[in-house]
Amino acid sequence: MDEPPTTEARVAALLHVLRGTDKTFVLFAAGTVVVLTGPDRSDARARQVLQKELGLATPGGPKGDFNVTTLQSDLGWVVSYDHADVFTLILADEMGAGSPSHLIGLLARGRRDEDVEDAIVVHRETL
Repeated sequence: MDEPPTTEARVAALLHVLRGTDKTFVLFAAGTVVVLTGPDRSDARARQVLQKELGLATPGGPKGDFNVTTLQSDLGWVVSYDHADVFTLILADEMGAGSPSHLIGLLARGRRDEDVEDAIVVHRETL
């Protein structure tokens, strides 16, 4: 895909994935999501989780590990990390059908690092 997915496309997929939950999600510019459930559901708290609690990926260590989960309805993939409240959303049109999970995970991990460094919030929503 030449252009990254729009914020609107990512939000629509997230609403589908997280529907029926009592959570707040904060979407960062490159597609990383922080899910907040505690009393502080601010953008500042999401940045803290992303930058201080998770941080940049370190290949070969727990911060570099990822797990790729295929979403229903051919929406794409959720790539999770060693922090239960952080994942990166990769939409189906970003990777070809049948793409190996390690390539999906590496793309997501690179995007997570972009979001850790830039920390640009593009959307926050409470469900």
